[in-house]
Amino acid sequence: MRSVAGSRRGALLATAVLAVVPALAAAGGAGNHAAATSAHDGLSSAGGATHPRCGGQILRGWSCTFDDEFDRSTRDADRLLTRQWAVQQTGNSGYRTGPTAHPACYVNNPRNVWVSHGQLHLRARQTARRFLCLSGGGLTWLVRNSDSFSTRYTAGMVSTFKRFSQIYGRFSVRAKIPKTHLPGLQETLWLWPVNAHRYGGHDASGEIDFAEFFSKFAELDIPRLHYAAPPGSPPAGSTRNVMSARCKIRWNRFNTYTAVWAPGRIELLLNGQRCLLDSYDAMNVRPPAPFDQPFILVLTQALGVTSNAFNPRSTPLPATTQVDWVRVWKRA
Repeated sequence: MRSVAGSRRGALLATAVLAVVPALAAAGGAGNHAAATSAHDGLSSAGGATHPRCGGQILRGWSCTFDDEFDRSTRDADRLLTRQWAVQQTGNSGYRTGPTAHPACYVNNPRNVWVSHGQLHLRARQTARRFLCLSGGGLTWLVRNSDSFSTRYTAGMVSTFKRFSQIYGRFSVRAKIPKTHLPGLQETLWLWPVNAHRYGGHDASGEIDFAEFFSKFAELDIPRLHYAAPPGSPPAGSTRNVMSARCKIRWNRFNTYTAVWAPGRIELLLNGQRCLLDSYDAMNVRPPAPFDQPFILVLTQALGVTSNAFNPRSTPLPATTQVDWVRVWKRA
């Protein structure tokens, strides 16, 4: 998911996030990190049950490495497991989404991020009055950070930053996005590299948006793989450098979104059916680069930009993404 002012992936796919790298680098704040990434196998602790079970789902040839069912089975029926998840905050990261005139401030607030009825909820909402969103350090005694901004909008987002990361495997999320056909909302289920500068800036070091939604196109999943692809379109029938797709979801229902990531090959599934297959070949590196390091998992409810821009007069708020479960496997 990328939405920095001035950067583009095309009018449709341009998204709205400022300062992605420092945003994720600061998520959750200092002193609240449960585990460091293992250099040996690219895995870090899931922080929950000692032996994650992936909801009892058995996949032949796969071993469960991370599981959150948001219920008693994973010990978080009514609260977010902070050993597994960091709540994104603009105040310590600078991260925001939405158009410049109406940005969303990411906060650690139970009105924006909460667990109940067996689900994680991520909400974008309008506040009763305008407030100052402290950004990337906020107030330092009497000096306000120049990136801080005034807004009436807050939003919810979580990641596994410094809780869990993995190189290769199967990443799966069952989720339901807000019910609207009106422009202005965006939701992304994505993977972000632990070292976001390994091969250069954004795109060059890789990003896997294994499910992405723009409310203007409410019945479509529009996933995208980010890397520095050679210029030109892939030949007909090719599976190389196929970076984006459009796949029809069961609208206003829960759907299952999956990334199956192997060296040199990424397959994205929607309800078990292939949505996108890419045997990628990035510029200036050899496969499996840039997708050859551990990535973290990120879940975002956002306000839209460009052709899907948030409009305070018409975009319905509050808007909530519901997540039923998150499961990750590695090859056994």
